[in-house]
Amino acid sequence: MKKKIITLLVMGTLVFSLMACQKKEEPAKEDTATQTDDAKTESTGTETEEADSTDTIDSTTFPNITVDYAKKELSFEATVNGTYFTEGTRHGIVAADGSNGEKSVLRAVPKALDYEAALTALGLKGDTAVGLDDMKSSPADNIRNTGDPLEVFVKWDGQDEIPFNEILKADKDFDWNVVVTGNKEVQTSTGTGCILCLDSCAAGISANNIPVGSATSDIVFNGNADVLPADGTTVTVIVRAK
Repeated sequence: MKKKIITLLVMGTLVFSLMACQKKEEPAKEDTATQTDDAKTESTGTETEEADSTDTIDSTTFPNITVDYAKKELSFEATVNGTYFTEGTRHGIVAADGSNGEKSVLRAVPKALDYEAALTALGLKGDTAVGLDDMKSSPADNIRNTGDPLEVFVKWDGQDEIPFNEILKADKDFDWNVVVTGNKEVQTSTGTGCILCLDSCAAGISANNIPVGSATSDIVFNGNADVLPADGTTVTVIVRAK
């Protein structure tokens, strides 16, 4: 009888020990699950940070120019030059600090070379098809810039964006097809500040690709006083890949 009692006591002790071990192991499983969840949270947090760091708008790399890589466009401020409401010009937009800064319909705040760098950052290329010697050509020679095509718009307070050619007037009809020129080297050496020329050019960073000489011997271009705001008004220029 005593042996049976001892046997029962031993078996009971073993069962109790096994139950106690199982209870101790269960929290360990919960800890593992918690660690797994923490790892997932950390992974998700990292992925979110990476997504947030991909900003499509860059307003620091190119001074005074905002570049939107997603839209493949850039924008900058300029001021209206009322002189060319009545005088003719071949300069659409020139950087205010350039040697031709007072010869354009719009004076741009950014530098021409920063504009060139922003176009390049958007993957746009010119052709450098027009050299300085070509600037003596006449429209009949049909020398043109033929780089990547652009669309140019202007807007200001109270006016939604409109095509750039609508702020111009001319004494005859003209074609309007703006392209990148690739004239970085000439612009660097001359410092004219030319951002948008009204006919093909060796120095302008972009140009309307009608033949060289068109705006000096064939067509008289002016700023359109019936469309543009008053002299000195700040406007925004938007340039998009076409």
